[in-house]
Amino acid sequence: MKDRMKILMLTGVLSLSTIGIAQFAFAEDQATKVTQEAEEDEEKAETAVASDSTADQSAEATSVETPTETPTPTVTPEISVTPTPAPTTTPEATPTPEPTAVPTETPTPEPTEEPAGRYRDGTYTGSGEGNYGAGSVTVTVTISGGQIVEASYSTLDDEEYFDEAWNSIYNQVLGSQSADSLDAVSGATFSSQGIIQAFQNALNQAQN
Repeated sequence: MKDRMKILMLTGVLSLSTIGIAQFAFAEDQATKVTQEAEEDEEKAETAVASDSTADQSAEATSVETPTETPTPTVTPEISVTPTPAPTTTPEATPTPEPTAVPTETPTPEPTEEPAGRYRDGTYTGSGEGNYGAGSVTVTVTISGGQIVEASYSTLDDEEYFDEAWNSIYNQVLGSQSADSLDAVSGATFSSQGIIQAFQNALNQAQN
């Protein structure tokens, strides 16, 4: 029994040793990896620094200013000022006067000769046989411009009949400018005949 217990204890010690060795190997392996990574990081950093230094040198070499040639000043040509000619004043056209119309002489019309009337101008008196016999009616006729313009009378006949006959026959004579074909007034026949005869005698004297 005691031997068995010893065996078990030895086995346990060996197991623990094996575990410890394994853990040590793992830890050592991890340390190696960490060391390698650190070295790689350091190399990268050195490479980066070298690159930055090269870049700076390139930049410095690039930034060296190339001397710029001073441009030759361009001679500005003198501007020749040509004087502007003064505008020529265009003379105003003188309006051509319109020709004055020569008045056409109007011929003076010759006086128109009035046609000769049937009668000569003047005053003519004639008599006729009225209600109271020959010479009881007298008529005076006025001619102007060849026309009968008025007439007057004197009579012995009764005015009651004579006036009616005179008004009718007088108007007939002025209208027809004649003592021919006159109408007597009914009811005053003798006075009408005396007036017509007196007009005829007076106008016979006035005829041309």
